[in-house]
Amino acid sequence: MRTWGPLVALLFVGVILVGMPSPSCAAPLAVTGTELVTHGKLYNRRIVAFTGQVIGSPIRDGRKAWVNVSDGFYAIGALVEAKELSKINSYGSYWDVGAEVRVVGTFYTDDASQGGETDIRATTLQVIRPGHPVPHPVNRYLVFLTPLTGVVALLLFDLDRRKRRSAHLS
Repeated sequence: MRTWGPLVALLFVGVILVGMPSPSCAAPLAVTGTELVTHGKLYNRRIVAFTGQVIGSPIRDGRKAWVNVSDGFYAIGALVEAKELSKINSYGSYWDVGAEVRVVGTFYTDDASQGGETDIRATTLQVIRPGHPVPHPVNRYLVFLTPLTGVVALLLFDLDRRKRRSAHLS
């Protein structure tokens, strides 16, 4: 008589293994710039999701492009497909708030293919919120006060010069 126990156990283990997600299918770890900088070795070569504002200008390198993403504390370079740049409407600067993006990819503390840089090789770039211009209103009070201050300084200089000349002559 045959026993079905070992065959059922083997079938059960096979179903469990087939149903388990592979590491490449694992959900990315949501991280901050502080975590990546202070605990980089922990995240090295792992899939991460980093959210922040795109700052500076992109650097194109053939079919790839570099963008810097800042979470307000640290900026991390992300290597993305150059075609992904069309999603970004604004890069952070004095004049603009950059688009807020979520970069998902493999984090490297010392990416040998990029000269040892710390970076994220992005597989996806998602725009969460578009960027916008930063208004810099002109203070009309200062526009009036600035030339007035110059005139007062010239008058004081002239008064001091006349005082010294009259003291010298007498």
